[in-house]
Amino acid sequence: MVRNDQDTLREAVAFEPQSVSVEILNRVMLNVWRANIVQLLLQVHDSILFQYPEEKEAEILPQVLKLFEYPVRLRGGRNLVIPAEVKTGYNWAPKSDENPQGLSKWKMGEANRG
Repeated sequence: MVRNDQDTLREAVAFEPQSVSVEILNRVMLNVWRANIVQLLLQVHDSILFQYPEEKEAEILPQVLKLFEYPVRLRGGRNLVIPAEVKTGYNWAPKSDENPQGLSKWKMGEANRG
């Protein structure tokens, strides 16, 4: 690596925000694990994969979303909470005509699965 190399500079600039987002996700994942309401399966980049009894979806997912509200204290006393979303499905590919059981965004009060 060369000190003024553009790739090196880009990596250096990206390091802190990426490491902070991973730290937040790890803390959220620990909170989800401690709540013991879902079975954690794995972490994938900026998300976590978990499973739960399907019949309890309407009860469990709002609780999990609440656990994702992890405030980060900023200078000046403000809190930053990164928004989270949940996708549900029976496989990891996006929902489509060819894959009707794939992932789609979950919305409170809506039945996502048919």
